[in-house]
Amino acid sequence: MNLNVDEFLKENTSYKICQICLSQVEENQMLFIQKVCHLICMDCFKNYLNEEIRISKVENMKCPHCLELLTDQIIQDNVDNQTYIKFRYFQKRVNIQKDPLKRFCPTINCENILQLENKNQQKIQCDQCQAFICTQCNRNYHEEFSCNQILEKEITILINTRDIQRCRKCKALVQKIEGCNHMTCSVCEYQWCWLCGDTYTQMHTMALNPFGCPMLQNGRFTVHNTQMWKIYCIRFWIFVLIIFLFPFALLFSGPAFLLGAYIELLRKYRNSTYLNCQCYIKYILFFLGIIIFLLGFILDVIFAVLLVPGIIYLFVLYIKERNRIISKANQRLQQRENNEL
Repeated sequence: MNLNVDEFLKENTSYKICQICLSQVEENQMLFIQKVCHLICMDCFKNYLNEEIRISKVENMKCPHCLELLTDQIIQDNVDNQTYIKFRYFQKRVNIQKDPLKRFCPTINCENILQLENKNQQKIQCDQCQAFICTQCNRNYHEEFSCNQILEKEITILINTRDIQRCRKCKALVQKIEGCNHMTCSVCEYQWCWLCGDTYTQMHTMALNPFGCPMLQNGRFTVHNTQMWKIYCIRFWIFVLIIFLFPFALLFSGPAFLLGAYIELLRKYRNSTYLNCQCYIKYILFFLGIIIFLLGFILDVIFAVLLVPGIIYLFVLYIKERNRIISKANQRLQQRENNEL
């Protein structure tokens, strides 16, 4: 609501709610621009200005409450001198970047601005550091290589020396600073595992998944690129466990389960007078235990019959989720291409 200061103080209480931090603030601590009250406290407004300038978002800065454009004078009045100098510096850089006939000298510690004669000029020399600059990619002039070759070389060095990976679909560069291993590309929304680079599904870190990163969630905050031989070793031993040990576990799981339940039942009634007095009952219970143990193998067959469809079902879910992620990324890339056209 747009009211001048007098009307605002007359018609409203002495406190207002900041629409940013939702704190109750005195009216004289709210933001007023040209005698119009903006429902944002001065602390939030100053924090907003400092953060926008810190990340160099200085073009067309707006009020976070009503999106009204902020003048340079308003910004200067609400930040310290050092921050305002930084604001003007970033503004200057933005204006230079918009000019098609101006370039920054890429030489370290040289902030000279290069003036091109025309848009087709390929090479220019800095009059301060005397370096020759390629005007197409703004790097040191490279006569023997194309701009794309130089760029790919730099990207390869970054990937090998820093915590950077390429998106498997759109090849966008992604740097991981913190967080889990489930990566989502901001360009195409493709999802992949930071550790192995494969498509990330809900089953990717399951303990018995020999095709993912089983039991590696304890390294969820890893930022370094993982050596794949470590993951291959884990997958190999999981595969060995499934092939050789799982059949034995399945074979004796039924008998062990039934026999365990039977023994637990006997322990529950071991103080029964009837069991202690009747000797032949003990022999009957013993042979009954053997029968129950043997019946456990029938239970194994039931487990196996139910297990196979379950494994097939999980595999189908894995394939569907993987295809969905890839299809979504392809659609996003197609939309971007259509928008560019």
